[in-house]
Amino acid sequence: PTDRLTATLTGGYSYLSDPTFMAAHRLEGTVSTAQGLGYLAPSGPREGAISREEAMSTVKTARATLNVNYDLGGVDLISISGYVDMDAFNFFDLDSSPANILHLATGQVGEQFSQELQLQKNDGPLRWIAGLYYLHFDDGYGDFPKPYLLQQNLPANFRPSDLVPGTVALARVATVATDTGSVFGQATYEVSPATRFTAGLRYSIEKKSVKGTQYALTDPAPGQDTVSLSAATGLFGAVENSTVDLSKTFRKLTWRLALDHDFNDDVMGYASYTRGFKSGSLNAGIISNAQVPVSPEVIDAYEIGLKSELFDRRLRLNIAAFYYDYKDIQVSLVTAASTSVTENAAAARLYGLDIDFVAAPTSRLTLRGGLNLLDSKYKSYESAALFLPRTAATCPTANQVTMAQAKAIAALPQLGGNCTYRLDASGQDLIIAPRLTANLGV
Repeated sequence: PTDRLTATLTGGYSYLSDPTFMAAHRLEGTVSTAQGLGYLAPSGPREGAISREEAMSTVKTARATLNVNYDLGGVDLISISGYVDMDAFNFFDLDSSPANILHLATGQVGEQFSQELQLQKNDGPLRWIAGLYYLHFDDGYGDFPKPYLLQQNLPANFRPSDLVPGTVALARVATVATDTGSVFGQATYEVSPATRFTAGLRYSIEKKSVKGTQYALTDPAPGQDTVSLSAATGLFGAVENSTVDLSKTFRKLTWRLALDHDFNDDVMGYASYTRGFKSGSLNAGIISNAQVPVSPEVIDAYEIGLKSELFDRRLRLNIAAFYYDYKDIQVSLVTAASTSVTENAAAARLYGLDIDFVAAPTSRLTLRGGLNLLDSKYKSYESAALFLPRTAATCPTANQVTMAQAKAIAALPQLGGNCTYRLDASGQDLIIAPRLTANLGV
């Protein structure tokens, strides 16, 4: 209807069917499931036990996006709408070994809708953006998880309480719904032709809801479904164990302040302070209304740096020094009941130096590289989860242990299974946070 209006609609569909396999390494000194059944167990760091059953992962995804831009005269009105629908089926060999012991079939569904409205002004000494954002996302299991027990009477030196006739396993069906809304704005003012100051605010409200049921399952005869579905009686072989129906709303104000300055045409310096957060959540793996919600993770990030293009733009060199202060860090862990959950890990700080470069010494040769120096510490983490490969028979009864006690337990005979403890990790390095990383490529 007018050349001031543009609209772009895109969409897509993907189907992925991936026959994969699972492999596992046993810890040195422990007894693996397959070894207990007479199979040859891996003995070296480069050896693994691979399932002979074909694991299958099938994922179907449909998506669509509509972008609309209207020129209001000096200000642009922008609408961004998105929709995603996902359906997945997975078949796993849970024992990850050559032996046929335990399989699992699960289905997963996800649906997402998002809408964003923006007003933008992109010329003049003051440039700004303001807008509203909304997201709804459902994620959960579409099918009841079906474990298949293929082997019974496992050897006592594995774990005598596991996978024997008549014992009870747990299966969970849960859906997590997320509703997020936010209002935001950011402006950049040109203080001088070489200096710019940026300030931004965002206020977010997010509601998380979880609904689910936990079932107690009795192990069947080998080769039979643990759970069968009857049109007349519903689930057979599964007894409702517990339910969860919870919701929690999280609210956070975040911001960004930044100053950047062009020292010349080739070198720009900057300094910034940003408050950010990762939303809180509820654990779909804990089927109980007594669960403690996971608090939002908050970061205060301070950074100064230089961005440069030198030697007639043959060398691009970026250097940044940073300090991150975290509160209520969210940590994923596996409980003694083999349930994956998220909990808060109190506080931590990180500081370091980042250097990266791209050099083109000739027209036919380009070098890329980087160096990262990092120092990280938990400022406070008094109840960190600790897992040690031991059988229940050799696990001391204390729930909270010291580092010295943990080392003593680690020296006990290794047989299999896990001991679960809590440990004061205050002052310890963060996990997966190496002090030095470097890369170089051509």
